[in-house]
Amino acid sequence: MKKALFITHMLERNGAPLVLLQMIDTLTHQGYNADVISLYDGILREDFAARGISVRIVSDPTHDFENLKSQLCGYDLVVCNTLITVPFVLMLHETRVPTLWWIHEGRSYFEKYKKILSSLNNLSSNIRILSVSPGVRDLVREYCGIDSDIVPFEVSEISISDGLNEKSKASWTNGRLRLIMAGPLSYMKGQDIFTDALDLLPSEIISQLDIIMCTGFDQRDPEVAEKVRQASVKYHNITVIDSLPHDQMISLIASADFLLANSRQEPMPTVAAEAWMVGTPAVLSDACGIGYYSTDDMRQLIYHTGDTAELADLIRKCLQIKGSDSYSALAAQGRKVYEENFTSTVFERSINKEIELASKDGVKGKLICMVGVYDILDIFMYELIKEFKSKGYEILLFDTSNMQESLGQLEPFIQTPVKAVLTFNNLGFNMELIPGHNLWEQLKIPVINILMDHPFCHQKALDAASSNAVVLCPDMNHMKYLERFYPQIETVGFLPHGGKLIPGEKKPLRDRKIEILYAGGLSRGFIDQYKPDYSKYDFDAKSVSDDAYSELITHFDETTEYALEHQLLLRDIHLTDSELKDFIADMRWVDMLAVSYYREKTVRTMAEAGFDMVLYGSGWEVCDWIKDVPNLDYRGRVSAYDIVDLMQDTKIVLSTMTWFKDGTHDRVYNGMLAGALTVTDSSEYMLSNYNGREDLEHPELFDKSIYKEISQELVIFNLDEIESLPNRIHKILFHPEMAQCIADNGRQRAMRTDTWQCRADELDRDLLEYMLSI
Repeated sequence: MKKALFITHMLERNGAPLVLLQMIDTLTHQGYNADVISLYDGILREDFAARGISVRIVSDPTHDFENLKSQLCGYDLVVCNTLITVPFVLMLHETRVPTLWWIHEGRSYFEKYKKILSSLNNLSSNIRILSVSPGVRDLVREYCGIDSDIVPFEVSEISISDGLNEKSKASWTNGRLRLIMAGPLSYMKGQDIFTDALDLLPSEIISQLDIIMCTGFDQRDPEVAEKVRQASVKYHNITVIDSLPHDQMISLIASADFLLANSRQEPMPTVAAEAWMVGTPAVLSDACGIGYYSTDDMRQLIYHTGDTAELADLIRKCLQIKGSDSYSALAAQGRKVYEENFTSTVFERSINKEIELASKDGVKGKLICMVGVYDILDIFMYELIKEFKSKGYEILLFDTSNMQESLGQLEPFIQTPVKAVLTFNNLGFNMELIPGHNLWEQLKIPVINILMDHPFCHQKALDAASSNAVVLCPDMNHMKYLERFYPQIETVGFLPHGGKLIPGEKKPLRDRKIEILYAGGLSRGFIDQYKPDYSKYDFDAKSVSDDAYSELITHFDETTEYALEHQLLLRDIHLTDSELKDFIADMRWVDMLAVSYYREKTVRTMAEAGFDMVLYGSGWEVCDWIKDVPNLDYRGRVSAYDIVDLMQDTKIVLSTMTWFKDGTHDRVYNGMLAGALTVTDSSEYMLSNYNGREDLEHPELFDKSIYKEISQELVIFNLDEIESLPNRIHKILFHPEMAQCIADNGRQRAMRTDTWQCRADELDRDLLEYMLSI
C-alpha cells in the first residue's frame, strides 16, 4: 500500500483543512495509507481519528530539520496544504518525493511571504503547485514567477436530511426571503459589509427577510463581532448561531433562498460550491474567486466588494427573483456548475493527473528559460514553461532582472546535463562571464533563440551567435533571410507565434463591453532616431530608402529586404551579401514606417466609420486626428497581461501585423482564444492555414452574399482593402449568429493548434527530442 503524508497549517473545521479532508478521503479510497502533520492542533483532529488517521503536531519544521526531511522521504506522496506550509515545501525541494502544494490564500498572505516566494521559481520538478482558483493562479505567477494548474476542491455529494427539498422552501420561512451566511466573524469575511447594507434598506424590505448567521460570537475580530451583535439587536429577524456539524450546515444552506458570501478576500469559498450543490443560489462579492465559474445569469448575483449600496440593491433583487421563474433557472445553473467542477469524479481525475506528473520517474531533460525584461515575452516563456514542466522537464527560470541570484542558481543546476537554453529575442543569447567567450558555448549547452521580430532588428546579437545556436523565426521569409545572410548559424527554423489561453467559459459577443480593441504601437513619431548617417554610403542611400518605402506602400505583399534590394538594383548598385545585410539593418526604419502607415490607416478608417474603438499602444499621441473622433478611446500603453484580459470582454480584436508576409502575430491568436471575432491583415501563412471558406461547419449561419469573403474562423483582409473593411464588418455584425459562429470556430481552432502549449509540443517534438538529444 502506498503511503501519503498530508501537511496542513491547522485542524479547524473550516476552509482549507476541510477540503484537505476530502482529498484524503479520495486518496485513501484509492489505496493510500494516510498520515497527517499540522502546524497547529484543532477540533478536526477528531475527524481524522474517526478515520484511523495518525496526526502529529509539528509547530516548528526547522527544528531537527534533517531528521524530519528523512522522515518525509519515506512517503510515496506528500500533499502540502496552503501557502503557510512553505517550510515543508522547501524541505521537499531537496528530495525527489512527489509533492503537491495546494495553495488557497489571497493576496495578503502572498504579501506576508513575498520574500521567500520570490525565490521559488526554480522548484524541482517533483513539486507541483496547484492553485485552488484562477485568482490564486495569478498570484502564484505574480509572486513566484510560476504558472500553476488550477485544481478546485471537491465538494462531496450530501443527502439532505429532514426531507428538505426545493418544493418545500417556501414554507420554511413563512414566505420571507431566507438569507444565510457561514464562516467565522472577521474583517476578511465581511459580515460588517452586510450589516451596513441592511442599514440602507427600508423597513418594509427588511421585514421580508429572515437572516441566519452561522458563526457564533466567540471570534477573534471583536470589532466585526460587535457590529453583528448590534445588528442582531436592531433587526430582530437576524439570528446568530454557533457553527454546526457539516451535514447540519448543508441542510441549513439547503433551507435558504440565497447564500451570502461578502468576503473582502477569499480565493475559493467552499460554502458557495456547497450551496450550488443543494440548489441554493449564491450572492457573492467579486473578491470571491469561485465567481469565476458562474454562468452569465449567475453573475447578476455578484457585486463589487465592499459596495454596500450595490449589495442592498442585490437584496432587493433577490426578493424579486424568489417569486419568479428565474429562481429555478439560477438554482439549476448552480447545480450544473457544481457537477462540472466540484464533484468527486472531477476532483479525482484532476488529482490523479497531478500525482502522475509529480511522480514521473526521473526527469525528461533540463531546460534553462530566460525571463526578466519584457512582460510580453515573459508571458510567452511562462506559457512554454508550464507545458514543458507537464512533459517532465526540469526548469531553471533564469531571471535577468536578478542576475546575481540567477547565476547562483545556475551553478548547481548545470552539474547534470542541460538539454538547452530557451530565450526570446536574444535575452541572454550571448551571455558572457569571461569577455569574448559565450557562456553557453563554454558550457556546451545549445541555446534556442526564438525571435519575435525580423532578424534585421537583431543584427548585433545574431552576428555574435555561438556555434551551438539555434534561431527560430515567426515568418518563413525571416528564415530565408537567416539562411542567406547568416550561414554560420547552422540551425534555423520557423516557429509561429502562439496565444495565451485563459480557461473558463467565454462571454457571447453580444454581452461584451468593448466593441473593437486595437493594441499596438505607432512608431512614426520617433522614426528619425532610427535613420542612419546616410553620408557613410558612396551612393544616395536616402533616395534608395525613400523609394523602398514608397514601393512597400504600393506593393504591400513585398518584404522590406526585397524592396530595398530592388531599389539598389534599379540603380545598378550591387552589394555583397555582407554589405547588403548591413544596409538593410541600417534602413529598418522603412519597415517601421510602412507598418505605422497601415496601422494608422486601419484604425482611422474603422474609427471614422463610426465603430466604437478602444486603442492601446505607445506613439499614437502624434496623430492629431484622434481628438476629432469621439468614438475612439485612446488609453496609452498598458501591460501585455492587461491586454490579454481586456480581450476577454471584446467583441472584435483588430490586428495588423508587423510586416510579416509569411507569418503571423500573437495578437491574432490571443483574440481568437479570448473568443472574440478576430480581424487581421493577410499573410501567406494565414491564408494557407485559415482559408476554410468552402467547407463551413455551420453553413446555415452564413449569409450566402458575404460568406465567401471570410474564413469560418476569423476575418482576413488585404492592406489594399482597408477602405472596404468597415462595410465587411458591418455585414458580419448584421448577422450576429454568423459572427458568433466565426468567433467560436476561431477559438476552437486556436485551442487545437495555436496556443503556446502547442508551440511547446512542436519544440519538444522537432528540436528537443531529436536535434538536441544528449
